[in-house]
Amino acid sequence: MNSIPLSAAKLGITFEEYEEISKNIGLRMPFISRASREEILEHANQSGLMDYFEEILKLRNDMCYDREVYKIARLKYWKGPPKEENLFITGIIDYLLRNKPELSHLTI
Repeated sequence: MNSIPLSAAKLGITFEEYEEISKNIGLRMPFISRASREEILEHANQSGLMDYFEEILKLRNDMCYDREVYKIARLKYWKGPPKEENLFITGIIDYLLRNKPELSHLTI
């Protein structure tokens, strides 16, 4: 991976973390239950992480058009993001909750 979007850098995400988020989207999120994904989003609401929701949405939008993300996540780019499962937004938020506690008012 040669670069990351500005939206990632604004959240303090490094090249390595951007790759880990990509893996989280494709290799972890599809295998957890819908209820667990909803719990992740609920925890983000409670933790204060949603104060950064606009920046997180920008990152999600950037990642949705990044072919490298799909390659790392083992998703098919031509199919587009798997919207019905919200894998991109949940994968990003899950990673931030677990690895960027400075972005939330509470820690896990």
